[in-house]
Amino acid sequence: MAVVTLSSKGQIVIPRDIRRRLRLEEGAKVEIAVSGQTAVLRPLRGKPADWRRWEGTFAKRGLLKALAEEHAAEIAEDA
Repeated sequence: MAVVTLSSKGQIVIPRDIRRRLRLEEGAKVEIAVSGQTAVLRPLRGKPADWRRWEGTFAKRGLLKALAEEHAAEIAEDA
């Protein structure tokens, strides 16, 4: 068990060996749950992006047309 000191700003430093075990890097999000007199830190892993966020992105860039042309060229090479 590691013992850390709370700063005047309410901050603590998670020891390096614990950060490595939990694969925590700079900017990682950590959830704090309190149960009675116990606080539990749990790393939050990113959720997959909602696909609707990307809707229309590829059409604007002509990516589908470029992929279709590339596919047609590959078929022509194989023939």
